[in-house]
Amino acid sequence: MWLLVMSGIIMSYRGGYSIKDTNWLKTKFIVAILIILNATFLIMPATRELAHRANDSLIKGVLNSDMDKFQMREDMFGTINVIGIFANIILVIYFNRSTHEPLVRK
Repeated sequence: MWLLVMSGIIMSYRGGYSIKDTNWLKTKFIVAILIILNATFLIMPATRELAHRANDSLIKGVLNSDMDKFQMREDMFGTINVIGIFANIILVIYFNRSTHEPLVRK
């Protein structure tokens, strides 16, 4: 995801977009960074803990009572990321068309 953000910044400048002067592009990159931070610091730890609890349950033969809590946390933060991804897609589709001339000139 970091490579996606960095390549987007490079492509923006090469395509004639100024990130600091284009609010929708600035918003897009902020949302992308929030998606990365959410995945790194909230989803991944919940996933690791869920896998650990599932492994313990398998070994003990009894479902760990905390699994629901970690599953809910993983689902909730994952949903937030999906909403952020859709928001970024909408930003690119809607604002790119209406605020910038085509990159290929005839």
